[in-house]
Amino acid sequence: MSFSPNPVPDTPADGATCDVIRKRRRGWLITIWVLVGLVIAPPLAGLAGTALAMIEAFARLSESGETDPELLAGAISTALRTTAWGLAFSAVAFTGLVAAMIRFFTLPRLPTHSLTPSGSGSADSP
Repeated sequence: MSFSPNPVPDTPADGATCDVIRKRRRGWLITIWVLVGLVIAPPLAGLAGTALAMIEAFARLSESGETDPELLAGAISTALRTTAWGLAFSAVAFTGLVAAMIRFFTLPRLPTHSLTPSGSGSADSP
């Protein structure tokens, strides 16, 4: 026996039609895909910023010819900041993604007869 804490309703509580439910589901799917992009993009931007800052740090080191930590500190600080900001933005977007997915999966189910275009019927129908 399986336990479902919040069963998905078979009918909408507000009396929405199938077209309204379809529009809601489509809207939430678009929101989910946008949030997926916002979860993926910031860490990649942070990684790019980290790589560029480290390249700058080693370029400074090679230009000076000495091992002075102060020359590296600014560029390494920038590298760490870009990584942290990328992860922070991604965490916020991930929270929104989870909320959107919960909302999407708790929308009412569409009746099975409304899933086929009207008038098309099925292969089994006469």
